[in-house]
Amino acid sequence: MFIVFCISLTLQAEEIQISTTILTAPNNITLADVKKSNEFQEFTTNHINLGFDAKTSIWLKVRLKNLSNKNLKRYLVIDNPLLEKVFFFDKKDNFKTHKSGMLYIDKQKEGIFPSYELSIEPQKSRLVYIHIQNSTTTLQFGFRLKDEQTFRSEDEVKEFYIILFIGLLSAFVIYSLFLYMYTFDSSYYLYSFYLVTLMFQQLTYIGFLPLYAPAGFVHIDNLMVVPKVSIMIVAAALFAKKFLKMKQFPRLNKTYNIFITVLIVQMPFFGTQLLYIPEITVFLGLLFIGFNTYSGFYVYFSGNKQARFFIVGWLFLFVGYLLMIFDALGIFSVMHNFPELILWITVIEAMFLMLAFVDKLNILTSQKNDLDKKLFDELSSRQKTIEKEVIQRTDDLETALQERVVLFRELHHRVKNNLQMILSIIRLQRFDLKDEHISSEFEKLENRIKAISKTHEMLCESNDIVEINMSEYIDELCEDLSDSIDYDIKFKLDISATMLLRQAVYVGLVINELVSNSIKHAFKKDGGTVFVNLIKEKDEYRLDIGDSGEGYDIKLIDNDRLGLKLINSLVTEQLDGTIKMQKEENFKYIIKFKE
Repeated sequence: MFIVFCISLTLQAEEIQISTTILTAPNNITLADVKKSNEFQEFTTNHINLGFDAKTSIWLKVRLKNLSNKNLKRYLVIDNPLLEKVFFFDKKDNFKTHKSGMLYIDKQKEGIFPSYELSIEPQKSRLVYIHIQNSTTTLQFGFRLKDEQTFRSEDEVKEFYIILFIGLLSAFVIYSLFLYMYTFDSSYYLYSFYLVTLMFQQLTYIGFLPLYAPAGFVHIDNLMVVPKVSIMIVAAALFAKKFLKMKQFPRLNKTYNIFITVLIVQMPFFGTQLLYIPEITVFLGLLFIGFNTYSGFYVYFSGNKQARFFIVGWLFLFVGYLLMIFDALGIFSVMHNFPELILWITVIEAMFLMLAFVDKLNILTSQKNDLDKKLFDELSSRQKTIEKEVIQRTDDLETALQERVVLFRELHHRVKNNLQMILSIIRLQRFDLKDEHISSEFEKLENRIKAISKTHEMLCESNDIVEINMSEYIDELCEDLSDSIDYDIKFKLDISATMLLRQAVYVGLVINELVSNSIKHAFKKDGGTVFVNLIKEKDEYRLDIGDSGEGYDIKLIDNDRLGLKLINSLVTEQLDGTIKMQKEENFKYIIKFKE
């Protein structure tokens, strides 16, 4: 049984008289049945919308008469780019099928809308049947008769605006991605994702993608209506959640999560050809745009002033989505007169959201500047505190150091006094001795103690309580040894080194023993010269001790005697050095040791 939609239309288009009737029928009706039908009704409007109706198809019976005396070329245009199948049957062509629509876009690429070109001879008539089927989107269309110039120019203008809008939206996508890479704020990345899904959906909705994409892709894209719309809404929800900081509002955040979950779950159930119910997705979209608008206002009045740009931008898109949803449900049709409206609105929304992003950046920059200032003030405060503590601790350390210096001086002074006391005792003891050999040994012991005492005496009198000036020390040491004899001995000193106390004591003892040996064994009563050289090269000392005397037989000095044992012990064990005797013109000791 044919279902008839009673509409009729009579148009005067320049010199062509056109009469159109319409028949609503099941999909399986044939052209032969249609020709026999007497249930066609006049088509009196320029647009029809039956909503989602995959089981119904529409037949148009179009009669055109050329009233002029010239051949006229015209295009029959069906102004819905989403129609899957549009078949033209021309009586003049023996009703041969001319295929158009999304599923046959590779057969005909005249323009965005399905169309059929025909030529009408003067004073002649043409009869054309048009069969329209749609299973995935709304069964709606408008019917136009256009001359070639109008058809071409309108199509070019539409494509120009589409390319312009897509270019602007692509620029926003790129800009958002750059902001994401700069700030690592995922709201920018999610907004880019949302814009991409929206552009993908709109390029199909306005017929641009089917016109230029490969036929195989168009066939797949035609089956993806529910998934595409669902993913677009999910992307919008994810972006809104992040931008509006929904974690601060648990109930709203939970509602967003419910929307996202339901949209994802329903895709495989109601978005396939087995059980295709697109009204569910459309209904969810209607609920979402209302909820998203409410959330924007709620967040704004809760103190998040960045939401004001979101609200303004989303309100523009709210109107467009609402019109598109009503159009899809067949409630009323406006979008066919403004097919690029969503692109216009999307660009406006993107501009406002860009302002929101800029505002967000300004707020973040302001917050960063405030934090930097607070950090700078805190660092300045800490710097002053640290400087005060450093000054205080420096004063404490200087005080402690001065106390330590005083203690060290007192220590060296007491050691010196104790050694002087020991020397006094030895002198008193030596004066009572009658044995010259024993007296001589006591004298040597006295000289050794003097060598040690001299270091502590110098440290008491010097500003440096750590190192000994070896030039001054050895000079005084040699002078004391010279005072102990009654003949003339000259000293030639070449000293250029300083030394720590421990090593200075050992070196003083070594010099005392070797110079004493030279004085005692190398000269006669007419005297001579003793030379002492001490230099430092890098981290090694070299000590040369010799004399200008006639020399002495080393065998005369018993190796078991304390002096030579003491020298060897001090050089090899205490100074960890080496000692070498050299006798060429004069007798000389060469001693080397590390610092």
